[in-house]
Amino acid sequence: MKVWLTFLAVMLAMALAAECYAKLPVSDASVERTSIALTWAIRKSTDKEFRLGRARRGIALAEGWKSAKIPSAGYWNAVFISFEAEVRAGNSPIPTNMMKALKKIKAGLADAVKTAPESHFYGPNRVLGIIDLSAPKIAGGNPERAFVAFTDALAGAPKSTLNQLWYAKALIKLKRRGEAEPMLKKIAALTRAEMDPNWIPETEEDRAEAAKILAGRR
Repeated sequence: MKVWLTFLAVMLAMALAAECYAKLPVSDASVERTSIALTWAIRKSTDKEFRLGRARRGIALAEGWKSAKIPSAGYWNAVFISFEAEVRAGNSPIPTNMMKALKKIKAGLADAVKTAPESHFYGPNRVLGIIDLSAPKIAGGNPERAFVAFTDALAGAPKSTLNQLWYAKALIKLKRRGEAEPMLKKIAALTRAEMDPNWIPETEEDRAEAAKILAGRR
């Protein structure tokens, strides 16, 4: 019960933080912090209505950021549209909501690659790669194309452990695990002192994921 209450408190705190950041003057920095906080609240919650509400809040905010000419607005809009579709799809074996939204999501990300590729550590390239790596080939997935997207993201932001992690995952998917393991070991061995203090929770997640893959649990 104590763990669950702590988890709930963190989730609600991130949602509240997002609203606080959203009240700041609109800038690249405030948009990123708002979006990161909302993303955490969505990812960590198991409550469908809460997640759906936060995703839709993100979409609404992103539309406003577009009007304010914030370069990363298109990227975050695509991210929140994907969250909304994912939540609506739930555990459906045929995720029609995601399939319907996919064209719009990919178009938004492709546009962001051209207009603001550096958004969230070259997120537009990375998320396009995640889509291509995660989707089955029958649904348009393409591991080779994903690898190119992750290569571009890593070239743009080589210190991002998220880019490193997905690049390694693509190598494994392409049956090149031997090339992936040095990068995974580097991520898994990171100490707190080596992490960017602004991104410690995110880096901790990447470190844990890398360790699971190395241990054969992913």
